[in-house]
Amino acid sequence: CGAQIRQTQLTMKADFVVTVAIVFATKVSSDHGACNTTSNFPSSFETDCAGSSCPSQSEILGDRSWGMVDLHEGKRLRRSQAFANPRELCESIGSLPGDDDEANTINDCMDRIRDASSHPVTCVVLDSSNEKTSNIFSLERYPTVKRIAKRLYLKRIVFIALIISIMTYFRVGTRQIKAQNILVLNVVVAVLCAYSDAPHWFSHMDMKNILKESFVAFREVHPVENTSVAVAHFATYWIHASAWFAKTPRQVMIWLVLTEIVVGGVNEWVHHEEWNTEVRCMRVAFIDGMKQNGYDNYFREFWLGPFFVYFYLLPKVIGHWVRAMVVGA
Repeated sequence: CGAQIRQTQLTMKADFVVTVAIVFATKVSSDHGACNTTSNFPSSFETDCAGSSCPSQSEILGDRSWGMVDLHEGKRLRRSQAFANPRELCESIGSLPGDDDEANTINDCMDRIRDASSHPVTCVVLDSSNEKTSNIFSLERYPTVKRIAKRLYLKRIVFIALIISIMTYFRVGTRQIKAQNILVLNVVVAVLCAYSDAPHWFSHMDMKNILKESFVAFREVHPVENTSVAVAHFATYWIHASAWFAKTPRQVMIWLVLTEIVVGGVNEWVHHEEWNTEVRCMRVAFIDGMKQNGYDNYFREFWLGPFFVYFYLLPKVIGHWVRAMVVGA
């Protein structure tokens, strides 16, 4: 009876979190008044933003917009910029230093994005290590359940849910175990999930650079002006961390499947509504690059998120609004 009561309490908590997260994430409006697209990337790639000219470059323009993301060697963010039309985007690629055939580069670029340009947002990923377009993403502007579901790991969700069902039916993994064994279980599950979805196991980056590039990307794709994204993270990422402090193996699996559904679903929804083309393209491109290698994605997806959210983004957002209230007082 005690185990059933605890299970019921966990379910009620999860339902409450889903409701609160969705309400806050969809109702809190973003503050678009402040505008600053000057990033912390190398100075040669900085984008100046002054006064009213900023929104014309960074916001979604009209019904369509085009973004270009420079990912050096496929993983290191160097530049992100939005354009009003594909011609401007391709001309910016063709004018890069070291391009000896600008005309052919522009024509090739236009040919590659012609089909993708029918979507509201088109993101072109450029690898500055070889000055070539490595990938193109076609994105919709508004989120729907179907679009968000495509961004989730449905096979992973079904597999974990099946394990929970087996544990519950045979009453396996329902007893409390030591904290270090809980941590080991988290590591094992994370490794299996990260490597099963990745086409390659390792990349050229070591752990230090993985942490560095992941933090840079997180910092750049979470501007404090986008309140809905920040609130959604604060309201849901504790679920991710709860798996590390569970008492039983079954609780670990329950928190993990909730992480996939609630944390993944809610945050994909609010990021899908991102108004800044540069930011949205940057996020999609970086995640895709990291997912190509299991070792890289193991750290980015399964361990770094809660630390970045609660120890970097939360103080940053609090400081931003405290300064705004002091200045506005």
